[in-house]
Amino acid sequence: MKAFRIRIRTVLALLSWMALLASGISAQEARLGNNVRPTEQKIELQVDPSQEGFSGRTEIAVTLEKDADSIRLHAQDITVESARLVSGEVQLLLTVKSSQDGTVELASGKKPIPAGSHHLLLEFSGPFNQRSSGPYKYTDQGVPYVSTQFEMSHARLCFPSFDEPGFKIPFQLTILAPKDQKVYSNTPEEKSTAKDGWLVHQFEPTPPMPSYLVAFAVGPFEEVEVPGLFVPGRIVTPKGKLALSGYAQKVTPPILDALQGYFGIDYPYKKLDQIAITEFPHGAMENAGMVTYREDILLINERTAQEDARTVTCVVIAHELAHQWFGNLVTMKWWNDLWLNEAFATWMANKTVIDLFPELEYQLKMPQNRVLALDANLSTKPIRKPIRNEADIFDGLSLAYSKGSSVLNMVERWLGERTFRAGIRSYLNKHRFGNAEAADLWNALGAASDKDVESVLKSFTEQSGYPMVSAVQVAKSLRISQRRFVNAGVTAPNQLWTLPVFVRYGNGEKTAVATVLLDTVSSSVELEFEPDWIFPDDGAVGYFRWELPKPELQALLAHKDQLSPREKLALIYNLGGLFKAGSISAGENVAYVSAFLKDEHPSVVHLALASIDSNRSLFVNDANQKLWEDYLRASLEPVVNRFGLVTDEGEHPKVKELRPLVLRMLGEDIKDPSVIETAHRAAEKYLAGSNDVDPALADVYLLIAARHGDLAMVKRVKEAMLGASDPQRRTTLLTTLGMFSQEEAHQAALDLMLDEAVTASDLRTLMRENSQSEERRERFFDWLQDNYPALSEKVPTPFLANIPASVGQVDDQEKLDAVLSFFSKQPDTTGAIGRETAKIQEQATAHFATREREQKSFDAYLKGTVGR
Repeated sequence: MKAFRIRIRTVLALLSWMALLASGISAQEARLGNNVRPTEQKIELQVDPSQEGFSGRTEIAVTLEKDADSIRLHAQDITVESARLVSGEVQLLLTVKSSQDGTVELASGKKPIPAGSHHLLLEFSGPFNQRSSGPYKYTDQGVPYVSTQFEMSHARLCFPSFDEPGFKIPFQLTILAPKDQKVYSNTPEEKSTAKDGWLVHQFEPTPPMPSYLVAFAVGPFEEVEVPGLFVPGRIVTPKGKLALSGYAQKVTPPILDALQGYFGIDYPYKKLDQIAITEFPHGAMENAGMVTYREDILLINERTAQEDARTVTCVVIAHELAHQWFGNLVTMKWWNDLWLNEAFATWMANKTVIDLFPELEYQLKMPQNRVLALDANLSTKPIRKPIRNEADIFDGLSLAYSKGSSVLNMVERWLGERTFRAGIRSYLNKHRFGNAEAADLWNALGAASDKDVESVLKSFTEQSGYPMVSAVQVAKSLRISQRRFVNAGVTAPNQLWTLPVFVRYGNGEKTAVATVLLDTVSSSVELEFEPDWIFPDDGAVGYFRWELPKPELQALLAHKDQLSPREKLALIYNLGGLFKAGSISAGENVAYVSAFLKDEHPSVVHLALASIDSNRSLFVNDANQKLWEDYLRASLEPVVNRFGLVTDEGEHPKVKELRPLVLRMLGEDIKDPSVIETAHRAAEKYLAGSNDVDPALADVYLLIAARHGDLAMVKRVKEAMLGASDPQRRTTLLTTLGMFSQEEAHQAALDLMLDEAVTASDLRTLMRENSQSEERRERFFDWLQDNYPALSEKVPTPFLANIPASVGQVDDQEKLDAVLSFFSKQPDTTGAIGRETAKIQEQATAHFATREREQKSFDAYLKGTVGR
């Protein structure tokens, strides 16, 4: 029966997919122009989660600068049933013409609409969206709910609107819902009244804000007040999950207080609701006064949650609350500056969590190292770029968060914390409840510091890539130069950045820091004394890679204990960059990194092991498999002896993050029978609902068991996931479904992507996990060729590019050609698929070249170390 349902769904999706291909819908975002501007909007919606659609009416106050024959506004996948224009006592019926670009034209007929102020009165209806955008319906434990996700351009799926961030106006929502449903929106509820069997919830008008921040949620939610907040606030959960809200209740007040203190502006909205959403493809959304979160982020079981889960909760709450000022209070004029919203919120969240929760050691998470490899590709676009449609935003969106926040961190170090904060406060005060663009921030920071901030920020945001900084020391003189970082064998146009470089150096007990603003190809600086060692990135705040002549690099490695744990991590990451650039060989890279396996800090050992393990996909083959296993066994033995394979009550908290990697390498790479047996026993307990499995090890035990698991285990994991009421547990089990390796089990797990038990927002996790080895990627690609229309119809639209990305890490040219050929034949109205395949081609070509160049070096290193 299941196979039949999958085939039927595939046929229906194929028809829809073919219609999309034939339609030729424009990929260009429909801009409305400035002749007609809204000044306020009232919206009334009738929402019943048990139904498949909604209806509503809206009144929009508009001003026309000059006469017009018609008014355009956004309305997509909804039917505008009537439209009237009211001007004083005069009413005019408007004809409605819908366009495929997501707009409607309201025409006046023979008589033009005069310049001046008018009111539009529209009635409409529409379906709940099926892909977690706009107003969408989902179920939790069989009970239906409705919530919204309007960023970037999905308010138009819910009500006719001027759906652009530059139109920032007050909104007033009224929601009619069944009496047994609770309703939430951006502002406090003014009153509720019974009407024709419905309960009418009227909310206060919002302050001026863009349409993408409007939000509501309807369902049998539960709620609890959060004490200690500056304004009334609640944690809101699906029914039966309120007990998991304790940690969010505890950390929200200090986070909000810290943000208010930093910005020097009170939280700008009348309430703060934080709502856990069961089906949500994004991590969270900063809707003004009503923040929504994927439930496994907001709700955690404090007794069983790992430290990583607590960290994520703190960081995401801090990120979304920082947006209430940066993005909501002051909003970008257009989406080309979304990077600024996300970069600042990421930077601010990191800063807040580091200050408030030092025990989490969040300073060891350096976002730049998540994206430097991506940013090195010639196919990568700048983070401030032209935006035509949503796909343009999601192309390299991680750069907006990680690159942008890293550059802000570097600039803060250069300006000083107090000066940087003064510039931020000036920017927010000048543009509060209005719109701004990147230049406004640059000008505010420049005015506060009297430094050329604009040149630094423009050079990193308006061009892709980043510098390779070279430092050459002669006695007390240091010459610093820059060129674009590129992977070995790649040629790129010359580029120049303006960047602050902080060089720490030492000699015996003496250390000092030299600061250079490098805005030319090279510059020289005189040091205070002749150093024994140089570290070109004091504090690990630079958004660049750096290189030293080999003797100086070896001198730094010999003095690596002079560095902080954060700087050691940055050094390991930088060695990986030098290897990709061809400055050091594969053997040298592994040798240098291996020296960090003896470090005192478990996070440093963790990264060193992960760096070593990353060579597996590049260089390990049938010929050297035995050598690789022997090398890993020898490398892991002292780590195991030092940290153990089970949790020790008094151990460093970061050991809990290291141990799963050790176990994974033992169970998956070396196939240690005792580890595999332990994993199977633990997985059996976990699937049976036992609480005896160490929470810090549950994920890795399930991974190892799934790698060796059969079809029966796939069915058990699915059943356990369906019965899970704890969001963290459900996510763990969902992830496990993407980890099976045995052919029959893996095929069944792949089929689950089209199963009703797997939601649209689950697919990102399953696609990512199914891409983790060559054999599994090949099976996934085979499956995809039979099921692409159905899968692409189910995946949330912003994440369509995740499909090619999940199968694009190929190991030879023939497989690359097959992937590129397949996706070249798929519909691509927004260009997202084409951009992703360009990245795949560039990355695969670099992968092949690296393997050809460095295989002998890697093999020689293994042969030289094994058996010593």
